[in-house]
Amino acid sequence: MTSFFKNTARFYVHYVTALNHAVGIFAAYLLLMLLAILMYSVISAGVFNKPGVWVMEMAQFTMAAYYLLGGGLSIREGAHVRMDFLYEKWGARRKLVTDCLTIGFVVFYLIVMVKGGISSSSFALEYKQRNHTAWAPYMAPIKIIMTTGMFLMLLQVVAEFLRDLAKLGGWNIEYGKSETAAGEEVPLISTRATRSFSPVMLFNNITGALCVKLYDRTR
Repeated sequence: MTSFFKNTARFYVHYVTALNHAVGIFAAYLLLMLLAILMYSVISAGVFNKPGVWVMEMAQFTMAAYYLLGGGLSIREGAHVRMDFLYEKWGARRKLVTDCLTIGFVVFYLIVMVKGGISSSSFALEYKQRNHTAWAPYMAPIKIIMTTGMFLMLLQVVAEFLRDLAKLGGWNIEYGKSETAAGEEVPLISTRATRSFSPVMLFNNITGALCVKLYDRTR
């Protein structure tokens, strides 16, 4: 039973992590799309005086897809902001125990969010829900994307729990590695994909500045 649990946990953590890594890489490139939308808005409104009615909503949808689809990767990398005034002073084992005990709150929250997202997406699909704006886009696509992102975060949180549980038990589940029959570790996630992720994040500050500027122009 112990061997079965370890193998199952390794399989789950390895492949959920790989999935969230791939989706996170895709989400990172959505910043380029967002940048293009905002540049189009600035040029069309500022130079040609022809603002597009779709620009603001499309930028909001793209940003929502970016941070929700990238949520699983952010959890894996520990990139989410948290209050660590006491946490950082604790030892490794105490941190692991605390994480295992408190992760249930995150799981509960994400289950509620996923359940609500499924309900909202079903409603949008069934009634062909549109946004009440001049552009009036269908809401089902972005709701499905957001629900998918929350579900992937839920999967990754469970993977984090299994990883912490393994460390408490004295055995490790390394990210992005899988054991061969000979006991050797082989990469599960390509280093090329990892390297391609970092440069895209440089657009984060640029996009944020453009978002603020565009918001100020529309007020």
